[in-house]
Formats: sequence, structure tokens, C-alpha cells
Amino acid sequence: MKQIIKKPEPAWFIAWKDNFCRINGRDPLYGDFRKTQEWQDLIQVLLQEQGYICCYCMKRIEGWDSHIEHFIPRNIRNTDPHSVRAENVELKYDNMFESCNGEHGDWSHCGRYKDREDSLMLLSPTEEKLDEHFRYTMDGHITAASDLDSQAMTTIRILNLDSFELKRHRQTAIYTAVRNVYDQASKDELIQLYLSKDDEGAFAPFCMAVVWALQNYKI
Repeated sequence: MKQIIKKPEPAWFIAWKDNFCRINGRDPLYGDFRKTQEWQDLIQVLLQEQGYICCYCMKRIEGWDSHIEHFIPRNIRNTDPHSVRAENVELKYDNMFESCNGEHGDWSHCGRYKDREDSLMLLSPTEEKLDEHFRYTMDGHITAASDLDSQAMTTIRILNLDSFELKRHRQTAIYTAVRNVYDQASKDELIQLYLSKDDEGAFAPFCMAVVWALQNYKI
């Protein structure tokens, strides 16, 4: 996983919600927002914010192959008024991300896979130093960086981040990068490349898995 730095909520999104409430006398729900032009616009905002990679597995996404993901599921509510789950999170910008749909839309990992689990047990995509919770093997496995990090282990399990297909994708990404390492200077240059967005505003798929491998294996 790679930390997502959330930008300020778009002013036009706030205005849309305020206008809906004024006209309808209630707060809008996600079903009211979905399929509107503003919904399409928000998808693009989230994609740009994330550098066109899935908020969980770091797979490349373009919009047609992803969905707006609610980290705290919008169908989870708690009657305790002090609980974060008692808050209306359906259109809370800080709770909205873009997640892939698994492999070819089969929901085999990431957002759709976790839908019925309690996401408060997971590491958030906005968690500071998120990448430090995970480590990778050269053949693409992801594990918790510490055997005591139960939250990282739960995150891997609930999102199915160590699925066969994701392991295969990470292995390919890692070995593609490794083939371009000739000395320490080329390694350092590659690390900076994978930590940065390209000219199109996109991160390389599985970038943090590649960075971890470059930083921690003798190549």
C-alpha cells in the first residue's frame, strides 16, 4: 500500500451537497450522487489524487475498471453517537477513494472483496508512513513488516492483498525494475523514479513493492 495524501475537498462537491440539501430538505446519499456528472468528475479527482493506482493494491486503474471506495463502508452504522460509524460517511470526501475491481472485475481483492468486513480494523490508505507496515519478497509476496503488527496482517487478509494474481503482478513489476539496476547510482535513480508521478501524473503500478525490493535486497 502507498499513503494517499488527500487534498482539500473540491468546492464544487461541497456546493453540490449543499444545493441538494436545500432543495430536498435532507442530506444527500451516495445513491443520489451516483451517475451524476459530478460523480464522474469526482472519479477523475480521486484518480488524479492517487496517481491512477488502486488505493489498496497499487494496481493501475483508469476509472472504467475501478469504483469509488468507501473506506468506512457506507452501509455500516452504529447507534453509539460517539462512534465514527454513527457519522454519515456516504459522501464524506476523506472517506472516498478509487479502488480496483479485482482481476477483470471478479472482485477477488481490494474494495469489493472487503465490503462486509469491519474496516476500522484496517490500516487506512491515508495512514502516515503506511509503507513501513509492509514488506515484500522478490517473488511478489506481501507480509506485515512485523509479526506483532496485527493491523497490517488483518489488512492483507481482509483485502486479499496476497492473492495469486497480485503476487504475480508484483513479481513482474519488481523484476522489470531490477533488470535496470547496474550500480548504486542506477538503483537510487530508479527508487526516486518509482516514488514520483510521471509526466501524466501517474505512479508506476505496484511502486512501493518495487521500492521496498530495491531498498532491501542486494541487487
